[in-house]
Amino acid sequence: MFSEISKQDSGSEEKEQIWEGLSETIERSPLPVDERMKEAVIAFNAVGLPTTQSCEGHKEKEGWDVTYIDVEALNEPEYRFADTKEWAEDTKRENGITKEKEELYEKIKRDQDILAAADKALHNLPARDSKPSDEKRRLIDSSVRNATEKRINDYGFTYEEYDRVRKVMAEIEGRIFSDGVQSAESNKKREETPEYLEWRGKNEKLMEQAQQLLSEFYQDSEISPESRLGVYEYESGPFAVSAPGKKNQMEEEPRSAKEKQELEKSLPLRQKEMQEFGKFLRGKFFSE
Repeated sequence: MFSEISKQDSGSEEKEQIWEGLSETIERSPLPVDERMKEAVIAFNAVGLPTTQSCEGHKEKEGWDVTYIDVEALNEPEYRFADTKEWAEDTKRENGITKEKEELYEKIKRDQDILAAADKALHNLPARDSKPSDEKRRLIDSSVRNATEKRINDYGFTYEEYDRVRKVMAEIEGRIFSDGVQSAESNKKREETPEYLEWRGKNEKLMEQAQQLLSEFYQDSEISPESRLGVYEYESGPFAVSAPGKKNQMEEEPRSAKEKQELEKSLPLRQKEMQEFGKFLRGKFFSE
């Protein structure tokens, strides 16, 4: 969500500008940040802990009952596993997708004019089924092509070449996504790329930094274990700073009456603890 902040010493005015810039980034983010978490999310990034997502925890029937902020190093490598990288590079080579073509494809993917034209074309079509017939699929493809072909041609791509590259890259992206949802036990048996191992090391340093900050925050503290924040590492390398929680209600059985009663008492304490940690980090940022 955020880019790296300069490690150089900054005066109070520069730090105010950094803080305001981070605040504006949060407000513009396509992933809304819960109101109770905003200051803490800003503070994490201000002290050099890049965040990816967060949740204040929820008492409703559905949703996480955990208060957390996820942290990961910037610039995650495209490929985690060596076998996927080898397969992807072979697939590109066999299909004549050079680095230049891939870069053009990525630019087209991010072209807002093309995205807007395709979106408008789709909205002008009759209501679409979740599994359209072949005839409807041809109509969709034809409408999108008519709306975007000229702009794609401006990149030096014929529409046919763009569509061929798109399908190959979609297959590769699907394999990368599949890698991300495999079991931890399965992943242990696979070799990670040197780039990913380097990135994992950066996450370990960030985790050490977060643990040190929590140690300072809790120095001489008598906060109860039920509310105390901790660092919880994900199998893939990133980690969460989180108050203890029980479960994701979207994947579990409905909460019992006792669980609801306990959550009514514990969740506000967890949320307050994250807010207090955010204030602590803000103080560190502006005082150092």
